[in-house]
Amino acid sequence: MSLTTIFLVDFLGLEKLTNSFGLLSMVRGLASMLGAPIAGEARVTLTLGVFFFRAPVQVFQITDLFSVEPNEEFSIRQILPE
Repeated sequence: MSLTTIFLVDFLGLEKLTNSFGLLSMVRGLASMLGAPIAGEARVTLTLGVFFFRAPVQVFQITDLFSVEPNEEFSIRQILPE
């Protein structure tokens, strides 16, 4: 949590810090509210092997996300208000 503001300022600038931090906090709150029930339901309905096969795929998907070059036509700076 302590590095969040540093990264947000580096990526979006100081002018958009409050808006971006608010959106990030909202997404984190939604993820914490929805994550536990979804994981509990998945644990009951799915076998344990599904989790072991899905986890490496998820890791590779995340690394692919970070390896993509930024798109000049669309960026997060267009989403946040001035």
